[in-house]
Amino acid sequence: MSASLIRTKLAAAKEAYERKVALLVPAKIHPNHLTSFRLAIILLLPVAELYQISTQTIFWVVLVAGLSDGLDGITARQRHQITPLGTALDPIADKLFTLANLIVLWQRGLITETVIFWMLVLEGHLVVIPVLSFAYRVFGASPPQRQLAIRPSIFGKFKMICWVLGFCLSLMGSGYGWLSVSRLGHTLIYAGLFFSAMALIHYILDWFQEKY
Repeated sequence: MSASLIRTKLAAAKEAYERKVALLVPAKIHPNHLTSFRLAIILLLPVAELYQISTQTIFWVVLVAGLSDGLDGITARQRHQITPLGTALDPIADKLFTLANLIVLWQRGLITETVIFWMLVLEGHLVVIPVLSFAYRVFGASPPQRQLAIRPSIFGKFKMICWVLGFCLSLMGSGYGWLSVSRLGHTLIYAGLFFSAMALIHYILDWFQEKY
């Protein structure tokens, strides 16, 4: 079987899967509503930590936020409802999701300062571009010659998948006393760091090639 045929079959399978997933979302719910819902859930995490809500409860909150992360993008693509606002909000929500989880996991002794340091090093600079892009769109200013947006990277997608699963499994393992599950979560967090480094290299090369 040729590589092109494999890619075609994978693309067809992905399209069929996304079509079925999009049907789960009622027609009245816009993808931006899902993104806004995710942002609201993310903001609950520091509050939950402040009031020392149980790890089991926080696990379910993080799980719902993680599921909504993929759902808004799939729905937007399938319904052709991709908007500048949604494109700007999604990466901001991703960064806030990561930051909120870092706070919770660190406060509960589930990750070390070293992991936090490398996450911030690899991810911190990426916050500026989505925020500036969002500001340009909101205030209607003309963007500079280089677009203030980050092109999607396959490494970035793998990174978020690893981190969402890693955060959820770390919290699940800790909350329910499942040590092996917690270890798997930590492994996925480290895998996410690797993909984050690869995404960073991709963004830098893309920038210097003036693809933005």
